[in-house]
Amino acid sequence: MKASTKGEITRQEILQKVNDLFNESGIDHTLVQISKSIGIGKSRITNYFPKKEDLIINLLREYEVEMVDWVSNYQSKTGIRNFSEYIPYLAGIMELMFQYRRVISISLINSKPEGDVVHHMRSRYEMNKRQIRDRMEAFAKNGLIREELLEPERFEVFIFQFFFDSYNCKFFHNRVFSHFRFVEGP
Repeated sequence: MKASTKGEITRQEILQKVNDLFNESGIDHTLVQISKSIGIGKSRITNYFPKKEDLIINLLREYEVEMVDWVSNYQSKTGIRNFSEYIPYLAGIMELMFQYRRVISISLINSKPEGDVVHHMRSRYEMNKRQIRDRMEAFAKNGLIREELLEPERFEVFIFQFFFDSYNCKFFHNRVFSHFRFVEGP
């Protein structure tokens, strides 16, 4: 395992503290306010992240890496053969979404439609949408979900809810679980 450099450690510390700050008090902070709140000098922050938008994009990337790791590790350890095996998988996804809830939500309220954050989110959304569609088709084929969920209108609603609202467990249960059939294991 490669040892982290002092710079990598500092960069990670900044991201963690900023993510905690955003989750606790929202994202409406200037770099000066962020610096004061997390106890790290503004020049040190801007050495790694010249703009606030860079902080947000890097937090989104960190979230995406952790999500890919979770999905890859989960799938390599166990195949999802029935719904009861899918629940821990979803729980891990929801936990990650909760951990990065504020930076995920920024894409919904970003007022600059041409901004880097919006561009990043659009490209990731399309890529993830295709992957989830493939996974959902496999679930439908195995009888784990209703086929009608794959109809274009319903799938678009499902995918939007999956990405932006699934960290709210009650909403997730009411909107998404109603499309699943509970299937007994082998």
